[in-house]
Amino acid sequence: MALHTQSEFAALIGKTRGWLNVYVNRGGVTNPVVGKNGFLDDEFSQNRMFLDKWLAMMPAPLPTPTPKKVKATKKVAPKKAAPPVSSGDSLAEQKLKAEIEYKRGQVEKLKLEQAKLRGNNIPIDAVSGLVSSLSNGFQQAYKSGAESLMMELSNKYKIPSKGVAELKGKLFELINTSHDKGIKLSKKELRNIIADVKYKDDEQL
Repeated sequence: MALHTQSEFAALIGKTRGWLNVYVNRGGVTNPVVGKNGFLDDEFSQNRMFLDKWLAMMPAPLPTPTPKKVKATKKVAPKKAAPPVSSGDSLAEQKLKAEIEYKRGQVEKLKLEQAKLRGNNIPIDAVSGLVSSLSNGFQQAYKSGAESLMMELSNKYKIPSKGVAELKGKLFELINTSHDKGIKLSKKELRNIIADVKYKDDEQL
């Protein structure tokens, strides 16, 4: 008798733990069973039948191809990130830039959703870069706008410099907190999209 963790059991047939969990959760007499100790026994009848079924469906290994000489391709320099919003911009200009960045993000999100509906793979690196670029752009724009707003209020209402510093600190703290929450929410949504696509691909096997 050989006991395996769920990851080890799934690896026997070239699959992942997440893929295996789908079949374990379905139950029934044709799907694998996890023992009370959390392991899968490969000699248990249901587990053995499940392994044999998927091993039979695995394609035979392809012959090793003869390596071909590939011409060296010219590396494309990565695009530089947009510079942070200057604190010298007016509030109207800062708001416009923030809106432009938001609309760009919405366009990229729509493209990803369309690619998902067509069954294409999701470019994880592009999405991660997009999330980081947008969040940093928003954070810098909001901080710059908050600083300009505090200067205007200070001059208009004669607020002491100490009071301005305290209010600015609280505003920046609020912006940083909102920024961190936004990053976490974006990553969670990205993981959900990737999981949906992966589940769809596994169901088609």
